[in-house]
Amino acid sequence: MLVDAEDKDEWQEEVLHRPQTADLVRTLLCQTEPREGSYHYISDVDGCAILSLLWNARKGQKCFFPALTQLNTVRPRARDKVIASLVLRARHIAEIAVGKRHGLGPEFVDEDDFEDKLHCAARSLSTLTVLALNLMSDPALSCIFLKHNIIFEYAPAFFVLSKGAHSHYMETRGGANGTLSSDPQEARVSQAIWATIAAMLSGSFRTILTERARRSNSAVSAAISGGLLQTILRCFIHLLPNSRELNALIDDALPIVLRSVQTKKGIYSLSTAYAKHFSSDSAGGDELSALMDLA
Repeated sequence: MLVDAEDKDEWQEEVLHRPQTADLVRTLLCQTEPREGSYHYISDVDGCAILSLLWNARKGQKCFFPALTQLNTVRPRARDKVIASLVLRARHIAEIAVGKRHGLGPEFVDEDDFEDKLHCAARSLSTLTVLALNLMSDPALSCIFLKHNIIFEYAPAFFVLSKGAHSHYMETRGGANGTLSSDPQEARVSQAIWATIAAMLSGSFRTILTERARRSNSAVSAAISGGLLQTILRCFIHLLPNSRELNALIDDALPIVLRSVQTKKGIYSLSTAYAKHFSSDSAGGDELSALMDLA
C-alpha cells in the first residue's frame, strides 16, 4: 500500500500530502454503519485498517497523521465531527469485538477467531489512544476531546473489552467453581491482548488523565466510574508475574487509582457512579470482590 511503502517517490509523497487526501481520510473517519450508527471498524492484522491509515503503531509510522494535525485549519463543525468520531468509536470497537454491536467485517464464531478479534480490538484501541494523546497536545483540540468526554468514553471501552476477554477465558479455560485453571498447559487468553491493554492503561491513557485533562483528580474519578479499576484487576489476573506490563501497571497506573478511591469523590465513582453506568453488565461490589480474589 501507498502508506506502507518504505521509500516513497515524489509522486507518492505529493499524494499523501494533498489537501484532498486529508479531506478523504477525515470523511472516512466519520462514516457510520447504517444499522446501529457504529463508526466503521475494519479488522486487520495491526488493528482497525482505518486507524492504521493514520498511525501504524507496529511500524512506528505516522502515515496520514497530517490529516489530523491540520484539523485547526478546517471548519469548526467538521473539526468537531472528526474528533467526536475519534472519541465515540472507542466504545464501538470494544462492543463490536465482544458481539454487543454490529460492525463491518466477518463474524467470528470459533474460539481462535474470537481471540483474534479481541486482540485486533486491543490493537485498535491502543492506536486510537495514541492518536488522541498526540492530538491533545494542541490545547484547542484538547478542549474538544474533553468536551466529548473522551475519558469516560475510553475507560468503558477498556472495561468492555477486558470483561469480554476475561469471560471468554473463564468459560473456555477456567477451573472449577469460577477459579483460574491450575493446568499450566491451559494457556490464558493471549498474553498479547492483556499486554496491549495494560500498556495503554499505564502509558497513553494515564498520560491523558494526568497531563491532558484540565483537572486530573476529576479525570481519574471519571475513569474509575467507567470501570478503570476493574480493567486493571483483570490485567493483574491474566498477565504473567513479573512481566514488564504488569510492573508498569503497578508502578504507573494503580497508584493514581488508589489515591483517588481514598477520597469521597473517588469512593462515589467506584460505587454509585460505576453501578449506574454498568447496571446491566456487572454485579457491583460482588464483581469487584471476585476480581480482587482472583488477582
